[in-house]
Amino acid sequence: MGFTAAVASCYLKFLTFSGRAPRSEYWWFIVFQLLMATASVVGMMLWLMPGGQPDTSKLAYLQTAEANIVYLVFWALLYIPGLSVTVRRLHDIDRSGWWFWIVLVPLLGPIILLIFMVLPGSAARNSFGPDPLGRGTRHPAAELYDGAAYTPAKARKNKPQVRLPRGMTAGKSEAERRAEILEYYRKNVTRQPT
Repeated sequence: MGFTAAVASCYLKFLTFSGRAPRSEYWWFIVFQLLMATASVVGMMLWLMPGGQPDTSKLAYLQTAEANIVYLVFWALLYIPGLSVTVRRLHDIDRSGWWFWIVLVPLLGPIILLIFMVLPGSAARNSFGPDPLGRGTRHPAAELYDGAAYTPAKARKNKPQVRLPRGMTAGKSEAERRAEILEYYRKNVTRQPT
């Protein structure tokens, strides 16, 4: 996910605290926040000191309720989507969004949260939803199910036919199948002579 796609995604999911966000979405939005914060500070300094000297009338304006409302709206437009993407990023590593509050632990908390934000997300579906990058959409055992996508056993209505290893045939009794599997294992896995 690129810079503009990440910023657009964060603003489209402004108040969405469910689901998952990949590392790229999170870090590109952090870059956007830093750029906006830097631009606002530089713009404020240029506005307050147009000729290198502070303008007292503009300083007085900053103390009005109107200026405070503008300030709060500006920071809410940066903070709220930042908080929601942080929660979704925690979901991507299969952690609850409540882990955000670890930042309140002095010194150690922000370091732990930073480590969480750097960790790669779960490569497959986790308890918060599917992988936003689409990795791990097929379970390794899916090949056993005639190419059908893997679904958990509880969700399966009709059990698909299992493919047998080369050389094995269906329609035998359980004891015959076990003996055939044991023979296949000895021959192909342990490479023991029969």
